[in-house]
Amino acid sequence: MTTRLDTWEDPSPHTSHFVTVNGVRLHYLDWGGSGEPLVLIHGLGDTPHYFDDLAPALRDRWRVIAYARRGHGRSEIRSPYDADTLAEDLRQLLDGLGLDAVNLAGWSLGGRELTRFAELHPARVHTLTYLDGAHDRADPAWRQVLEIAPLNLFPDESALGSLDAYRRWWQTTFFADAPWSNAAEAYMRDIVIQQPDGSLRPATPDGVFGEIAATYVSPPVYHRDYSKIMAPALFVFPATWLPTGLADPELRRKAAAWHEHHYRPCRTAAIARLRTELTDVEIVELSGGNHVDFVVSQHAAVVAAMRAFLTSGSSSATRHRGDRPARAPRREGPGAAPGRQGGW
Repeated sequence: MTTRLDTWEDPSPHTSHFVTVNGVRLHYLDWGGSGEPLVLIHGLGDTPHYFDDLAPALRDRWRVIAYARRGHGRSEIRSPYDADTLAEDLRQLLDGLGLDAVNLAGWSLGGRELTRFAELHPARVHTLTYLDGAHDRADPAWRQVLEIAPLNLFPDESALGSLDAYRRWWQTTFFADAPWSNAAEAYMRDIVIQQPDGSLRPATPDGVFGEIAATYVSPPVYHRDYSKIMAPALFVFPATWLPTGLADPELRRKAAAWHEHHYRPCRTAAIARLRTELTDVEIVELSGGNHVDFVVSQHAAVVAAMRAFLTSGSSSATRHRGDRPARAPRREGPGAAPGRQGGW
């Protein structure tokens, strides 16, 4: 019988709960707080503990909740994983918690759920925040860019040999440029399950990854339609996708070349699309951070950008998009790098 890594206590000030919605049991964390609800959605293979540092910094103005989508973290593993099903999970979760209109923020894959939810239920969305969640893997060009990346987002089998080995993998890859925080520890522990021999296995099974990947390529494929988005939207991009502090100089060289020749053109195209298709959009390009560590390494800049946006976005959220003058796209923000192109 497998057991979770439960000898370490997460100090983040949240409570842990389960709720059954849409035929599946979901786990969620509630940091409390006052004001409008802010619901956070994690990435592929991840858990709501990704937000353990971010959420407490926002709960003075918002009630902050993060949930694990089906097949992730401590939530139930149950098919299917298409965009409409995940959006319906979110709708019923909000109903179950008595939340009507909310602010939504999604990291990475979380950008898919919040976009589809906003398309289907525009009256229930005050604002949308995309934390490096602009790209859609339903886009063949982005999938191709990821496929040729010199460093995989997920660890290999050797890193799953023990908790110490797993931590070292993260600390020498995507957290090489960031301090190892309690939030990083909680995040790392919650995405794996310890075996009797001390080895680890991912909490999200390979079959779930396969089913999610299939939704990007097997009809009917969901493609985001930003023209249907009525809520103000904030897009936060870290400086890079891959870490820059890799110990291996050859791997650093390959990562730099990949960023220059593949990642940045794709990011530039994504930002151009956002500015074309969205009426009320702000774009913040950070001066540091990679796809995974930026909520830690660029914590102050991310929090400042979100606080400013949520405050201004919530004040106008009761007005219909057609009645609201569009804000000019913001090319720079807290911690932004002037003139930087690049991004995920």
